[in-house]
Amino acid sequence: DQDSTDDEIGMRNSLFDLVTRRSERLYLRKENIIELTQTVEIAVDLAGVDEDDIEMQLFEDALIIEGRRQLPAGEEGAVYHEAGIRQGPFRVELSLPAAVDPERVSTRYERGLLSISLQKQVTR
Repeated sequence: DQDSTDDEIGMRNSLFDLVTRRSERLYLRKENIIELTQTVEIAVDLAGVDEDDIEMQLFEDALIIEGRRQLPAGEEGAVYHEAGIRQGPFRVELSLPAAVDPERVSTRYERGLLSISLQKQVTR
């Protein structure tokens, strides 16, 4: 019957859209945000992401980190028994606990951990 075929196709398309949208989010993010007297210190776990694939945007009240994790391709004909490491684009949006000086930012990326130090704005 045509109606049940249309419903089945619609359901498959909805499921495909849902899976596609979820896969674009990449993995669960893990970060620490620590407010100190003069700085805001941020550490973001980006295991498996190349440093060249990371972009950051600093706003008045937020920091956005975007990039892509691309794992090496498997050998042709390889059979995955587990595929729990996600890859693809990611976006991390972090609210800042204090106003920071956009001219006084330092970053370090080492062994998959992105460390960011943001100097707080001096209020007079």
